[in-house]
Amino acid sequence: MKVVTGTLGRPIQGLSQQPNNVRIEGQCSQSINMTPDIVKGLTSRAGFFEVNSITLQVTEFDKIHYYKRSEGEEYFIIVSADKNESIKVVNPRGDIQDIEIDQAALDYLYRHDNNVRELEFKTVGDYTFIANNKVEVEPSPFKSDPLKNEAVIYCQFIDYAQTHKVYSGDTLLAEYSSMDGTDNSDPKQKESVKTSKVIDALVASINGGESGDIKEQSTAASSHSVSAGIYILRAPVGNLTNIVVTKVYNQRTGKFVSWDSFDGSFIIWNSTTRSDIKAGDGLTFSYYDKSTSTSGSREFIAEKAEDSNTFTLRRLDGKDFDIRTVDDADGKNLISIKGNIEDPSLLPNEAPIGMKVQIYPKGAKPEETYWLEATQPLTKSTLIWKECVAPDTNIGMDNTSLPVTLIREDKVNGMAKFKLKFNDWGNRVIGDATNNTDPSFVGGKIASIGLFQNRLFFTSGESISMSRSSEFFEFYKTTTQTVVATDPYDAYSDTEDVISLAASIGFDGDLILFSESSQHSISGESVVTPESPAPIRKLTAFDVQLTTKPVSSGENIFFGFDFGQFTGIREFFTDSIADTKRARPVTDHVNQLIRGRLRLMKSSSSLNKLICQGSDLSTLYVYDWLWQGSDKVQSAWGIWKLQEGDKILHYELVDSYMYMIVSRNGVVLFMAADLGDPPEGSGLDFAVRLDNKKIVKATLDTSTNQWIIPNHLQNYQVEDIRVISAEGVWENDKGSEMQLNAGFPLSVENLNIAPDGVTEITVVVGTPFKATYTPSNPFPRDSDGKARSDLDRLQMSKLIYNFDMAGPCTGKVEMIGYRTFEYPLTPRVLGSRSNIVGFALLTEGSFTVPIRTRSNRYLSTIETTSHIPLRIRGVEYQGTYQRK
Repeated sequence: MKVVTGTLGRPIQGLSQQPNNVRIEGQCSQSINMTPDIVKGLTSRAGFFEVNSITLQVTEFDKIHYYKRSEGEEYFIIVSADKNESIKVVNPRGDIQDIEIDQAALDYLYRHDNNVRELEFKTVGDYTFIANNKVEVEPSPFKSDPLKNEAVIYCQFIDYAQTHKVYSGDTLLAEYSSMDGTDNSDPKQKESVKTSKVIDALVASINGGESGDIKEQSTAASSHSVSAGIYILRAPVGNLTNIVVTKVYNQRTGKFVSWDSFDGSFIIWNSTTRSDIKAGDGLTFSYYDKSTSTSGSREFIAEKAEDSNTFTLRRLDGKDFDIRTVDDADGKNLISIKGNIEDPSLLPNEAPIGMKVQIYPKGAKPEETYWLEATQPLTKSTLIWKECVAPDTNIGMDNTSLPVTLIREDKVNGMAKFKLKFNDWGNRVIGDATNNTDPSFVGGKIASIGLFQNRLFFTSGESISMSRSSEFFEFYKTTTQTVVATDPYDAYSDTEDVISLAASIGFDGDLILFSESSQHSISGESVVTPESPAPIRKLTAFDVQLTTKPVSSGENIFFGFDFGQFTGIREFFTDSIADTKRARPVTDHVNQLIRGRLRLMKSSSSLNKLICQGSDLSTLYVYDWLWQGSDKVQSAWGIWKLQEGDKILHYELVDSYMYMIVSRNGVVLFMAADLGDPPEGSGLDFAVRLDNKKIVKATLDTSTNQWIIPNHLQNYQVEDIRVISAEGVWENDKGSEMQLNAGFPLSVENLNIAPDGVTEITVVVGTPFKATYTPSNPFPRDSDGKARSDLDRLQMSKLIYNFDMAGPCTGKVEMIGYRTFEYPLTPRVLGSRSNIVGFALLTEGSFTVPIRTRSNRYLSTIETTSHIPLRIRGVEYQGTYQRK
């Protein structure tokens, strides 16, 4: 028989569900409310401060989104599963912020009885985009104005003894012949070859001998209800039943606008949303009186400006017509334009504002054509032909089927002002559905929202649509004539499988996209533009559990996958040696740890910590890791538990802080902890291990000689509350637990707690939690360090827990199939209830637990509910080994 001693290694490698003899050093069988720290060793977890308790209705079915605007401005956006509770914004203290809600935008969030936990959020600056992934994005119900039945005819040149004619079909509408030019001294001869003279004559001929004098008048727009919920805009112009309106100018916008009809008393727009005017806008309209010059047989009206070489031709009944011109120069002198032309150089420098012409080069394909519109301010200046949207073309997307935004607008007296509203997603302002196509998500459902290279993007199905660069609301091109680097960009997966890109995350400069069965990327090595598109490249093919989106933590991404009734976690990273993306599980040794599907998963790159939540709402699964170069020196899982019956509704890791929203006994608690574990302050040089803690001032009631302690724990029994002395007490008593009296209010007998004359002291009030650690059982090894199978030959004598700090705790030894023995550890912490005088934290020591059984026949556990941190730096064992 050989006496053997050994160590179980530093206890920083967390849980393992593998047999003891295949575990690595430092792994354990149980770790609850402990934190494996690479520097400090295994330490009981940090306690949470109770920041606030509120009566706000929050449930586990609500969707909660966190964002940090700046230092001191952090918010939780809560979309309730109950539509009656609507949407709220609170800060980490639980203070409800002011929010203005557009009811239609709110209805979008709940459309199709959507599970609000499936809503997609993305915060960019002061804008939080919210997408309902059950809503199909639809085209806009509005179209651009139809092409007007009008033609422009202009004279570029006429020589002596030439004739210009205007025909509609085979009907000659007007004809003009210049003089022969034989007498150059005759002013009439020279006058006859002026282009304006040609136009005047043609217009007079078409108008029955009159020139169609154009007048102007001003009016204002007003709103009128036609029937319930339907409004039109009208501009009253008086009783002008015999006039023809030629154009309308909006003085507010400085633009000409189209109108729907004119009934002799009003210019009418059928919808306030269709027009570019508002009630009260000042309008100027141009018109001419047709009553004095119109004969019964007359069909057309010609209109021109003074000294112009151009006129506009329309039918009086507004119907369509064809037009052609004949001259003595093969149609190069008198030109008619209606609908389309081959060469834009033929466009006149005068035309009706708003007139559209399609440029259709000879031999061009339909997608190579484009439309130009005559634009010009009301004041006289050169007319501009500007690329525009095709007539009678869908103008874009239906805003009511697209993501809404929650906008942080202002902050007044510490209260932030938010507004939930629909967005003005940019319309198609040029081209048509062929050469300026809808983004790929139109007709589909938006699965995720993100930001890449300063472009907002949506994923839908196997495609991704990116907005214009720096213009997040614009998904249509600005021109059809060239490819612009800042234009929107659509890309599709190159896989042959049917997939849906349901999650996205930036990583290592690239954009990583996740479907339920694969991982893809868009490279960020160069700027992605329509000129140099980057394909969506398939990287790996691992199943992904998308009930909770993957999370990034600096140099890696974590995502969940189904493992029967449990969830596993994979770590996606870049292999620096092979320069490829890989994903490997970090739960292989604890594959039955996370019960149910993931509900929440958050990470912190500051602490190298991942925290997951499964179906048990009072339990969190915590993963700590550390890389040193290409070696992973820590990969540790543990469990954090709150009180039985608690529901952790949400949590967030922000730098080294952790925020929690917890439902307990019908009360919603906002809690926070610094996981960096700094000293408590207020006279204490360690972090108090209590939950729901607050630092408060206790006052001395001289009439009863008792210290009265403010109590924020109204729903607790006195025996469940702990009070720790801090500032104001005797120096040697700082950090000791105070003995509470029975009943309420919370009070402590004044038994020489503070020096004479002190009537106010600082204390920490909170509730205890239990921290539990069960190390792996030792096993014999051969000369090569490999585990042997003859565990029954190793007879354990004792375990020795070495610690840097500890309060009262208990060592338990469960003899498998027999009984459990308990061994209390009461370190000589002077001043605690088990000692006589004084208080001094024990800085280091050891705790020996007797075993006296075979190494495979027991479980040894150390547990504590002390407010003093338990910090275990190592576990040793002694025993005997029976040789064969």
